[in-house]
Amino acid sequence: MIEPPYDRNKWYSVLGEFGLASRPYPYPDRSAYVSRLFTTAYRSQTARYNRLIEDICNDVNRVDLFFATARYVMDMDGKREKAMAYVSKLTAEERDNTLTRVAENCNIVLWVQGSLAERVESYKIALERMTIAAPSPVAVEAERALTLLQQRIAGYGV
Repeated sequence: MIEPPYDRNKWYSVLGEFGLASRPYPYPDRSAYVSRLFTTAYRSQTARYNRLIEDICNDVNRVDLFFATARYVMDMDGKREKAMAYVSKLTAEERDNTLTRVAENCNIVLWVQGSLAERVESYKIALERMTIAAPSPVAVEAERALTLLQQRIAGYGV
């Protein structure tokens, strides 16, 4: 959810998913997505619109899974913090390690929230530019997909 959608299918994206590679932060230029759409060869404008719709729908599907996992992790972190009060002879190293893990999980959720906001803006820019370059009835379907993504994100308070 952090990497830009155009980097998902690269061979090295697996490294990023496991945190072994650097991820772009702050988020890349918002117009980079539309630049990739326009510089990639497609047989028709409809295929370009379909690519946009596919990327948006992939994010819609991934948002629910991410936030379900994030909710579980945050719940466990809350329990972890409460449990520290009941641990006898808690060392400073254990305490610091626990608090660091909790803060790291919180920061990852915040990072994804920021990335989602940037993705939506990138998709909006792409849809606007594509509509100007080649108006198509498929643009309505892309706009619906984008609206659905915005609603899903808003449902999680992002």
